[in-house]
Amino acid sequence: MNLRKQYAEETRRSIIKAARKLFAERGYLKTRVEDIASLAGVAAVTVYTSVGGKSGILQALIEIWTLSPIRNAAALSIEASENPKQILEIVGRTMRSMREEFADIIYALHDAAPFDAAVAKYLEVATQRYRGSCFMVAEKLKSLDALRPGLSVNQARDVLWFYFGYWSWFTHREENGWSYDDAERWLVDAVTQALLKERGLRRSRARRAEKTSSLMS
Repeated sequence: MNLRKQYAEETRRSIIKAARKLFAERGYLKTRVEDIASLAGVAAVTVYTSVGGKSGILQALIEIWTLSPIRNAAALSIEASENPKQILEIVGRTMRSMREEFADIIYALHDAAPFDAAVAKYLEVATQRYRGSCFMVAEKLKSLDALRPGLSVNQARDVLWFYFGYWSWFTHREENGWSYDDAERWLVDAVTQALLKERGLRRSRARRAEKTSSLMS
């Protein structure tokens, strides 16, 4: 990468970082391009030429969130696992990590979407990716013959979305005041009961009992 391209990329990162901070503090709608430029140490016109203004910044933040290496690593672990309960634990741990890392972006999107058609479209794309991950998990559980009788892959995806979508974490963290540890534990236990057939639950309990016994011996 030549010096010009390197400088352009550093400028872009600085603008996105500054915008993310201001979106979290003030909200997307109340943040002006001039404020972003001032915090990033660039001219306002540079925000437009480098990233595409506020809308372009938000699109970049969505890419950072939905294409995070955290998500990709989880997908590989889920694909490799043959233990249904372990798969749901990976999902819970991953969704918690994504929430801890990117909650500010999620809030910025939801705050602005009702007032900005472009942001609403970005949110729709992000949600499709999010729900697509749930569908992948549901398909994996189906392939292991782990789902409760009568539960389709699409229904399992919807159950996963109910427990691990946007608002379950918001309810437990912001409204109930739970810790991330407590929220993750409860959500994983709840979705396990909702999705897995009894045979899978018994197998998971037996493995936990074996692990506990080995630790105590």
